[in-house]
Parts: sequence; structure tokens; C-alpha cells
Amino acid sequence: MIHTLPGVAEAAVVGVPDEKYMEVPAAMIRLEQGAAASEADIKDMLKARIARFKIPEYVVFVEEIPKTHNGKIDKRVIKNMIEKMLFS
Repeated sequence: MIHTLPGVAEAAVVGVPDEKYMEVPAAMIRLEQGAAASEADIKDMLKARIARFKIPEYVVFVEEIPKTHNGKIDKRVIKNMIEKMLFS
């Protein structure tokens, strides 16, 4: 769903630890060249499209989303990266 938002080139959502809910969604997003968006912009655009509990608690913008050697999004690496960024 996030990848369909204006200005978003690629996105991946993973679960990260949370004290209250055990796990919450976190998104890693690569914007299209020249596009600008904030965490609040992404969340606001999603509010009208998906259920509240599915909206990422955290949004991380990156230049490149990690991929496996087969070219698929590597969610294991993404999860580790987001956890290090947020909880270290």
C-alpha cells in the first residue's frame, strides 16, 4: 500500500518490538528522485486508505532498500537496520 503513495519509489514494512503491543509496524521507504515527504505526510496519506493499526509506528527514509542476491526485498536485513536505528 505504501508503495502506491505519491513520491514513493519503494517501501517495505516489518514488525519491530513494542512494550505495549509486543510488535508494531515500521516502514522503510525510498522516495522517488526529487520527491519530498515526512513521516507525518506518509501517515496522513495512509489514514484514509488503511486501518489505523496497520499504519507504521515508525517510518525510516533511505537511499536504497536492501535486497537479496535475487533482487527481492530483504526483510530480515531491513528489520535489523530499523531496530538498530530506533533502539540503539
